[in-house]
Amino acid sequence: MTKQVFAKLKHAFRMGAPDSEACSWAEIDVTTLWRYKKDNPDFAKEIEHWKNDLVLQSRDVIDDAIRNKKSIADAWLFLRAKRKEEFAEQKNLNIKQGVVTAEDLELAARDGVESDDTMIDRETTGR
Repeated sequence: MTKQVFAKLKHAFRMGAPDSEACSWAEIDVTTLWRYKKDNPDFAKEIEHWKNDLVLQSRDVIDDAIRNKKSIADAWLFLRAKRKEEFAEQKNLNIKQGVVTAEDLELAARDGVESDDTMIDRETTGR
């Protein structure tokens, strides 16, 4: 790979691009990247660092905003989209007693609600 390809890959990965998009940006086939990463484990580690760069910059913006009472809107939206498991609003369905119907489960699934302690009466739902 040429220096130009490396520079394009680094730029794309630092923007948070997945392998396929970075390869499109660098105009190489994704299998070329995968082969190179397999043969060069240090480069593969470096890519992982680059992929985290935008998330770390967003965290830094939030940190600075908190310390200096500034707006964090753009950084916060980015983190909520990029790291859903950590930053997105979590909805949990906690049912301590009673029966959950198939309709309840379908509504929860449609709304993206995760179930913690759900009891299902299989005879009622037929499932």
